[in-house]
Amino acid sequence: MEWLVHIIGNNSDLEELSKSLNSPELCVTQEGENFFLKSTYFNSFKEADDVRKKASEILPLINGSAMLAIEIKEPLKVGIIRKDHKNGTSEVFIVGSGSIVMGGSAHVEVIEPDGTIKEIRPADPIPNYFQKGLNDNNVAKVLQFLGTGKIDWRILYNIYDAIMEDVGGYNNLLNKGWAPKESIKLFHHTPQSWDAVGVDARHGKHIPAPDKPMSISEAKSLIKNITIKWLQTK
Repeated sequence: MEWLVHIIGNNSDLEELSKSLNSPELCVTQEGENFFLKSTYFNSFKEADDVRKKASEILPLINGSAMLAIEIKEPLKVGIIRKDHKNGTSEVFIVGSGSIVMGGSAHVEVIEPDGTIKEIRPADPIPNYFQKGLNDNNVAKVLQFLGTGKIDWRILYNIYDAIMEDVGGYNNLLNKGWAPKESIKLFHHTPQSWDAVGVDARHGKHIPAPDKPMSISEAKSLIKNITIKWLQTK
């Protein structure tokens, strides 16, 4: 007997995940146009609802890891639960519904000095990020922030705050060398100010905006790079 969890999301994202999530603990497999999550974490369960609950615990970590690695277009969600029996029959348990959006896939090829071509799959770091999330509450917190699907100033600052606390404060983060100090200082200042980011500001009181506030796209890139370098230390 084997449990499979139907995963609802963008097909191009799911295709990338299926290339890299292929261990017994985390395996995304494709059947026709559908994708399913298989995991040894489901093995001990007898009821579909327990499988659904466990999948719902796992997915936020996968979503955060996938957002960091390949910037998924939308958070993944749990669809049906399927139980495959050894005699070839299956039972399906309906716990949710949704649609799948078709899309393309992407990969990177690197030509080695000897002429061989090595394919680099962007989703390859996800199992590593996921495992770190299981073992470290601060990592789990950051991955869950990333996995919300809405990366705005408040989410970015929450991620920054969690990493800053984990490394022992603002000065320690500045001195890690994970990003230019001036960029970190500008990020630290920008979301504090209503004049800089409007309703996404962290404070209602008046805080002057920087001379040249950081843009949201610059902030996303900065926090992504800091997060990846921080995870490498875990």
